Amino acid sequence: MVAYFDLENLESFLKQPKDDFYHDCLKLIKKQLDLSFNFNKEDFKKSEDLMNFIKLLSDGVGDKVIKYIPEKFPARDIKSNSHKNFSIDELLSVYFINNSDLNKLKEKDDLLIADIGEEIGMFKTLFLKNDDYKFELKLRIGEEFSSWKIFKNFQTSHTDIIIVDNYILTDKSLIPTNLNGIIDNSLVDNCRKILNIVIFVKGDQMNIDYTELKTSISVLVKAKYVDSPNVTIIKHYVEHDRTILRNLLRIYSGDTFNYFLANGNKITRGKEIHFASIADKNNYKLYKNTLSDLQTIVNNAVAGNIIGDKKSRFINFS
Repeated sequence: MVAYFDLENLESFLKQPKDDFYHDCLKLIKKQLDLSFNFNKEDFKKSEDLMNFIKLLSDGVGDKVIKYIPEKFPARDIKSNSHKNFSIDELLSVYFINNSDLNKLKEKDDLLIADIGEEIGMFKTLFLKNDDYKFELKLRIGEEFSSWKIFKNFQTSHTDIIIVDNYILTDKSLIPTNLNGIIDNSLVDNCRKILNIVIFVKGDQMNIDYTELKTSISVLVKAKYVDSPNVTIIKHYVEHDRTILRNLLRIYSGDTFNYFLANGNKITRGKEIHFASIADKNNYKLYKNTLSDLQTIVNNAVAGNIIGDKKSRFINFS
């Protein structure tokens, strides 16, 4: 995962050494994140804090990538669509940016963006709000994870939701309390964007009409977002793992994501749901590997096995 820093944001962060999370954030920057600085290397000479920081980075950083892009990325001035041509890696990055028009982009809720003074808060998001240096969280289904409403604790900016579960569309009666719960509780209020939703299911296990499914999902999304979502279904006989991908998160489960009946009772035999932040290098690699596997499924799909809008920032349908 790449962190892009404007000089003013880096200076703001370095002025917060008394924050309880400060040293964990430094460790994250040094050990896990690749860095792109939106200024010249010579600018580190402007203060003692900046000089100490660059010295810290020079010691034992392994295969870390550090770049200097004084022309700034994203390009200035910031617009609401500054990210329209971003690559997958750029969509999976975190941005510490100082710009008077930053809210135009932040309000889209597509990217992880921190303004001046918001640096520590963003790092806490990368730690999944853990109170320690951890990038993962496991919750026991039916106990700590008692309904999909708990997904609200993991609301983070994203352009896409990719759901991989062979049987998520098998039982039509479970869709309102599970698939719809996953989507609904991933959303924030009053957002203007087009969300891409891609669902991978076993080829003979889609027991709902696509139009009916998209309508039910669109009702959920349009209650919070201005625009209707893109919804795509891929039928296959390849992938087994149950996974949800969002721009920061890889979420996985045991036997299914069909956890709950309409009355709220647990139906799954699975024990845990697992959240992993891609701020961790290994989690990032696994996330990209999963995307590659899913892209292979799409590339090899036979006619008729891809249904719907065929829109995604992470899966290529061309």
